[in-house]
Amino acid sequence: MANFIDCEKLTDDDFEQTGIPAEGDASWEINSVEARTSKSSGKPTVKIIFKVVDSTGKRKLLIENLPMGVPFRIARIASVTGTTDMAKEGRINIEEWVGKTGKGNIKHEESPGFPTKAVWAYFLDKDATLSAPTAPSAQQEPPPIEADFNDDVPF
Repeated sequence: MANFIDCEKLTDDDFEQTGIPAEGDASWEINSVEARTSKSSGKPTVKIIFKVVDSTGKRKLLIENLPMGVPFRIARIASVTGTTDMAKEGRINIEEWVGKTGKGNIKHEESPGFPTKAVWAYFLDKDATLSAPTAPSAQQEPPPIEADFNDDVPF
């Protein structure tokens, strides 16, 4: 006998967002934040869900768990969300991060025994121009090499 459970009806967009974002420049929006406690250390963390448009133009989700005891990581998020003053006071209203947008660079990390995950390599200035997704053209030829070689110099 089948055991059905009710769930939200899924759209094509829901399925498009599965998988990990491609490496490279991406635009982002913070979709949600959740204060949590680390299962391994028992210390406070914040789960941040970013909606991204990755370097291939696909929309994906990137989840970052921010340990609240690592100053440079807190400073990185605070600076791109405009909450540096609060961070300097030692209290951040993480709900203010929701809806903030920006740009960054995604890299993939691999750990033995775990699936590859996407993480932020760094964040970019809001005014930065993202590298556009490109596909090599079948008719595209490499540029000519223009070099002045000196055959008299031994290597």
